[in-house]
Amino acid sequence: MKSKILLIGIDGVNLDTALLHAPTLAALKEKGFFTPITIEPPTWSGPSWSTLLTGSTHEQHGVTDNSFTGHKLLHHPDLLSRAFYQDQSTTTFAAAGWPPLVDPIGHGPVIHERREQAKGLRHRVLVRDGETY
Repeated sequence: MKSKILLIGIDGVNLDTALLHAPTLAALKEKGFFTPITIEPPTWSGPSWSTLLTGSTHEQHGVTDNSFTGHKLLHHPDLLSRAFYQDQSTTTFAAAGWPPLVDPIGHGPVIHERREQAKGLRHRVLVRDGETY
């Protein structure tokens, strides 16, 4: 049986406060693997999510603010793309409420579109407005 991974990221939320008011999230934390992270400044959404999802530093991926100007994300694959390239039978899915993470028409996206895998039902992306890629 293949391993399954669920990564939940909630931007701008204090974890202790969230766990007090979200019992399902608290249960997932207790039953799964949890580790706190520290992101180097600037800690804006664009640079932070790019670092988390690519494993690259701000200097490497080039995202220094939320405009994504001058980014080098194409050269730093996201974790879903890396999983697929490691094992071509891997199926990946990303859902995001902030379009720059997944929308191929936007500033990023941080999560690569991978059209060929989407056609083969190996990769799906859902953005807040309900569009899928």
